Formats: sequence, C-alpha cells, structure tokens
Amino acid sequence: MLNKYGYKTSLVSILKTYEWDLFKRVKITPIYLYDNEFFGRLFSGLYVKCRIEIDSDIIIAHNNPSVQVALMLKKKMERKGKNVLIISYLHDILIYPITGSLFGEILRIFPQLLKKLEREYIIKSEIVLVNSKTSFERIMKNYNLKNLLEKVFILYPTVNIPVSKKMLVKDKKGYMLIVGRMDHEAFYNLYKIMKVLDYPLIIAGYGHPYNPNFRKILMLFKMLKKAGKKIKIIFCPSDVQLFELYRNASLFVYPGHENFNMSAIEAMSAGCPVLVANTSG
Repeated sequence: MLNKYGYKTSLVSILKTYEWDLFKRVKITPIYLYDNEFFGRLFSGLYVKCRIEIDSDIIIAHNNPSVQVALMLKKKMERKGKNVLIISYLHDILIYPITGSLFGEILRIFPQLLKKLEREYIIKSEIVLVNSKTSFERIMKNYNLKNLLEKVFILYPTVNIPVSKKMLVKDKKGYMLIVGRMDHEAFYNLYKIMKVLDYPLIIAGYGHPYNPNFRKILMLFKMLKKAGKKIKIIFCPSDVQLFELYRNASLFVYPGHENFNMSAIEAMSAGCPVLVANTSG
C-alpha cells in the first residue's frame, strides 16, 4: 500500500517463512536476515546479521524481535547520514515468538528482562501502533507510558479483500473451522471440546516442528482422528483455499484469548458465524 503513495518500501523478515499470496498481489519480495533457518532461530535476538542494505524512509516492525532489528537498522542508516522513522506495530505483548531461540529461552526464564527491553523499544520508536483496545490497555498497564500517550495509536487490522454478497454461501457444508497458529491455548481447549462433541472439524493452521506445543497439539488431534472423530488438518492454506473454507463452514470457533482475533474477522467477512472466547479483544 505504501508503494502506491510513493514511499520506498521493503519487507524485511528475520526468518524465511511461508510466502503468502498477498506478497505476489502487492509485488513484494521479502528480504531475509538469515539464510539458514536453524541458525536464524537459534541466534535470533543474540546476533542479528544486519548486512542487508535498504533505502527506506520508514521501517514498520511487527512485534518484539522485528522492532529490535529495526532499531539496529536505524542506527546503521543514521551512521550514513539518513534519518529513518520507526513504526512499531505490536499485537503480542510480552511474548518473544521465535521458536528455538536461545534469546527467547533467556527471556522466558527472566520475564522482567523482556519487559524492560520491550519498554525500551516502545520508547525509541517514533510511532507505536497496537491492534486492539485490549493491546493498548495492556501496554499502558505493563509499561506505565502515560507520558507517551500521544505516540501510541490503535490501528485495527482489516481483511485483505472485500467480499461481495454474491460470493457468500447460504447452504453450508456442515463443519466447524478453526484457523491459526497451532501452538495456541485455543487448540488445547478445542481438543477437550472435540473429545465430547461429534461434529466434523477442519483445522487450517500452521506450526513449526521445533515448537513442542505444536507437536503435542498435532499428536492430540491425530489421536482423536484415530478414535473416529471427523477431523481434517490443512497446513498453510492459500488465500483462495482459506476463503473457501470460511464461506462454507457452519461455524468458526476459537476457544482461546487473542488481543485481536483476525481469523474471526475474516470468517465474518465470508459470511461464517463465529464463536470465540469472551476474553478476546
């Protein structure tokens, strides 16, 4: 979107991830800090290879690890006489989400260190965006940033593509749907529900084999499937596949906390009823 308005934009990622359809639609080629995923995960946070060259006016960084990298890039560019604006977009507060990171393990053992670093990143960013009122309130409560209120804004996410009414489906195909990262508490809760519920379920999600929660959740649902439950797991569906799953589902479920449940918004936009935890933002 920024490209359309004349800004030089780059998508920089710490790790090479699944390349979503959106990348192709907006003609973005991501730049990766680490060529090797294993070492990238292991040393993320401890060693950042800032050998990349970017010529951007603005760096938008998502969550803790990316803000850390953005501030390093800012220092590098300032040494060359270029001023860069850092916009931090925070949607998972007090979480270091890179599985397999030694730095992440250190922060898990010493949570006050994570809190201190995250507060520092917020202060050093020119603008801070959060994805919901829930995230905003958590930041204000955890970091005592009332004096920085003028630079913290709520920016609600939106769906990628507007859906016309003629694309909606009235006759649903009789299955529940959950979409998301398969290491979340919602999947544990859904496992407990499915043990006593006899209704088809489709899981559209992703996870990393380094993540013990993902491995455990995957095993639990495979056990249910072997026991006769009608469960189908689709890993990393395309945007087209995901839209078809949403619009044909009888119900979207997400029995866990989210600061802003983007999947629920996508489901509603496709005409799918939703049932989510009342703790979500």
